[in-house]
Amino acid sequence: MVNNSWQTVLVTGGGGFVGSHLVEALAAMPEVTQVIATAQNPKKTRQSIPKSRLEICEITNREKMKELIERVRPKVIFHTISPGPFAPKRLQLEVSYIATRNLLEIARESESVQALIYTSSLGACSSAFGHLSSPLREEEVQPNTLDTGVYWYYRTKGATDTLVLKANSPKPSDAENWSGHLLTASLRTPGLYGPRDTTMSEPIFGMVNTLGARVQWGSDIPVHEWLYIDNCVLAHVLTARKLLENPNGIGGEAFFVTDGKSMKFHQFVRTIYKEAGDKNMNSRDPRFIVVPMWLLLSLLAVWEWVYEIATLGRGWPSVSRQNFTYIRKGTRLSIEKARARLGYEPKVTTEDGIRRTVAWFKEKESKKTK
Repeated sequence: MVNNSWQTVLVTGGGGFVGSHLVEALAAMPEVTQVIATAQNPKKTRQSIPKSRLEICEITNREKMKELIERVRPKVIFHTISPGPFAPKRLQLEVSYIATRNLLEIARESESVQALIYTSSLGACSSAFGHLSSPLREEEVQPNTLDTGVYWYYRTKGATDTLVLKANSPKPSDAENWSGHLLTASLRTPGLYGPRDTTMSEPIFGMVNTLGARVQWGSDIPVHEWLYIDNCVLAHVLTARKLLENPNGIGGEAFFVTDGKSMKFHQFVRTIYKEAGDKNMNSRDPRFIVVPMWLLLSLLAVWEWVYEIATLGRGWPSVSRQNFTYIRKGTRLSIEKARARLGYEPKVTTEDGIRRTVAWFKEKESKKTK
């Protein structure tokens, strides 16, 4: 008989964008007894949520993570923490790759932990960008390694994704507990957006009624994939449920999850501008300044070179050619595997997700002015 109780659930990066929304959703589930959220900086955490508790714990500290897991004894771990796509090489290696490797070892040694779900990224997959001829399926890509991938974010995401999937080891029926065993799965996400998103949604919203809202980078021919935060959270919950219900089902597998509909990059951002009240976008004849992609990339290449010299190679600029890889190449992804194996169906369309996102940021702005 399947035990439907999830008991204690641990969310790494519980104060972050994905983590905080996931904590809220899990705390509302009757199957969950309590949610433990890890965070490094208590100032960045959200308001108190019933059934949840914050633990200040540095993910890169192996001993502290081991002590935490031994003390709270989670049944499921949602591993959402990430240094961000533009963090320097050192942080990408320490926070994404090494910390996850340690966490997998600790979880597998634990008698209580049964499942670990990793929030991966489209950037983990080699040759995923620029695939436009047909929706890309999971079996058509290979994860990047620490030696492949243009940027360290892509390298560490791919190598970490591989670590997670290889760690899958179902518990035999005659085993006394879960020590030495662990069920794992990876969710490969494209452009995430929604309330509280500071990586993409907030900067785009901040350009409303500025010159930046009139600039078009390149031809805007490629289509892109998007993932609203509520759809992302749904995919995580469904993945955990499937792992717990059937140990021999989806363990060791990766899934693409999206809003289910492609949309061009500038169509996406201009929908945000229009919804947010941008005067140009709401005029009868919107005007735009088209900047050739080759010119932009050339200027950014020089900027990266200057930045590397100035920081002695220890940093990476917040604006670089990496920012425009997604815009320039685009991609199309299939979510048929997630539909068939997880029962995943996007609950929020991209258009509605944009409306909800803009409404949240508008409310946030209005509170500042009061």
